[in-house]
Amino acid sequence: MVGRRLAALGLPTKGQFPDGINARVAWRYIQAGKDDPDLWKHVEVLSYHWYGGKNQEAMALIRDFARRHGMLTAQSEFMHLTIDHLYDDLTIGGVSYWSIYGLGGPGRGQNYHFGLDGASFRRGRHFWNFRQVIHYVRPGAVRIQATSNDRAIRPLAFVRRGRTTVVLINTTRPHRQREVTVTGL
Repeated sequence: MVGRRLAALGLPTKGQFPDGINARVAWRYIQAGKDDPDLWKHVEVLSYHWYGGKNQEAMALIRDFARRHGMLTAQSEFMHLTIDHLYDDLTIGGVSYWSIYGLGGPGRGQNYHFGLDGASFRRGRHFWNFRQVIHYVRPGAVRIQATSNDRAIRPLAFVRRGRTTVVLINTTRPHRQREVTVTGL
C-alpha cells in the first residue's frame, strides 16, 4: 500500500478518499472500506463530486462518518457548479474544501470566459453569486450556524478575527425581491 511505503520513507502523508463521481458512489466506497483500519490511518479527507445530482442524503452520511472519525470532507469536482451547490456542500456536506471545477478557460467557461483570441475576458453568469462569498469571506473564516424563517432565503455566516460575515442566498423560485432582517450578530 502506498501509505505504508510513504510512512516507511518518513513521509506520514495522508490523502483524500474516495473522490467518487458523486456522493452516493463515494458513500458506497466508504462503506466498502469502513472496517479496514489500514485504509483509514492514511485518509484525512472524504471527498465526492456532484455528477448525477441528488447527492444530499449521501453528503450528510459522509459528513457524519467524517466527523465520527476525525476527518474533513470536500467537494472536488463538478462542471456546472452554482451557488446552490456551494450552499448544500457547506450546510449538508460540511465541507472544508470546495473546488470550482472549470472556473474559467478559453471559450465559454462558467464564471470567466477567456477569449480564444488571447486578449479578451468577460464574466460568466455565475460570477456575481460566487463573488459574494469569495470576495467577502476571507481565508481563515469559519462557518457558523445561521438560520432563516423564510425557506427561500438561505443564509451562510462566517466568523474571522471576531468579525461576522453573512451571505444571504435568494435563488429559490419563484425569483423575487424579499425583505430581510438580520439579527443576532
